[in-house]
Amino acid sequence: MWEDSNQIYFFSSDDLSLIATVNCKSKAVKVFSAVGSQTDIYVALERKILIFGKSNLQLKKQINMENQPMFLDEDGRKAIVGCQEGTVNYILFDSLSKAQERQLFSVDISKIMFSRDSKKFALCDKTRDLISQFDRDHWLQISILEGTFEIKNPESGSIIPVQLDHLERFQYNADSNAATSTNQLVEVQAHPLFWHDSNQYLVVRDEDDQVNLTRVKVQMDMAVANQLNMTDENPAGTRKTNF
Repeated sequence: MWEDSNQIYFFSSDDLSLIATVNCKSKAVKVFSAVGSQTDIYVALERKILIFGKSNLQLKKQINMENQPMFLDEDGRKAIVGCQEGTVNYILFDSLSKAQERQLFSVDISKIMFSRDSKKFALCDKTRDLISQFDRDHWLQISILEGTFEIKNPESGSIIPVQLDHLERFQYNADSNAATSTNQLVEVQAHPLFWHDSNQYLVVRDEDDQVNLTRVKVQMDMAVANQLNMTDENPAGTRKTNF
């Protein structure tokens, strides 16, 4: 989320150079999320979504929302909009309009993502951060309150705590506290092709704004995962992440 500015900045995907600045009428603008189609860019602001043309970055349309859009994702044909109040809306790319179809959930939505085949989606509330789809039916997320990584099945609602190797500098044992971590993990993004048996790379940003590409390994066998971290002080082997 970007805020406290009356401008929206656009950067190139190649070298992150600033290519355009758009002034807004509001004194302060909060950008909650953004996503692009082949021809347009969709930007979620406070209770509205602005659509800019990619070719000239001119405003093409404004869609007013009944609820607060928190996160956008796309499948090539439409954008999915997860709103704070628990509603899920869709914006059709061909007509630049909000679809009549919408869904309502009993949780506040912080993040939402389409599955690889776009036939399903997963979402999470503000107590968690959704990272990536893990396999056909499961997703990787982190519990911010518990400080643990989790694998969840959105359809069944099951959540399994897991451990990620090679993130030791962000982790601490359950009988310690977060101060024992050498770094605090602030943001996590997954490789676009992150999957249970390949491309298990995460881009990790710490509290000093240092960004690292890290190859992790998800320990699904909890008996094995716990053994890796067992100590005399921590016989259960439980490990948490300073997030």
